[in-house]
Amino acid sequence: MNITPELITTIQRSFKTEKSPKTVKTRPCRIKFYGNFIVTHSGKTVWRNIGFAKSALLCHLQLDSTICHLIGGYYNAKELRTELEKAGLIEYVEVDIEDFAVQKKK
Repeated sequence: MNITPELITTIQRSFKTEKSPKTVKTRPCRIKFYGNFIVTHSGKTVWRNIGFAKSALLCHLQLDSTICHLIGGYYNAKELRTELEKAGLIEYVEVDIEDFAVQKKK
């Protein structure tokens, strides 16, 4: 079969083209509490993005019975997280995954 420019053009026109969807680029995130990077009850230290890190922190606070007792219950953990953020005690640090991989090897 002879593949002519006309055939290529015809094939090209037969396809519908779709603009690629806008992608949201996120960076891995670590959590600092009181100036130190933390490890949650699950053993994690890095999350896909800030949203996942915030959720992980919330779960960590909710799973700790001592914390829940001190703040008046499981349902107050979200308010506690917000207050810790406002006070600057919690910091979400975006990192380059390559940098973190180098740190892991050391």
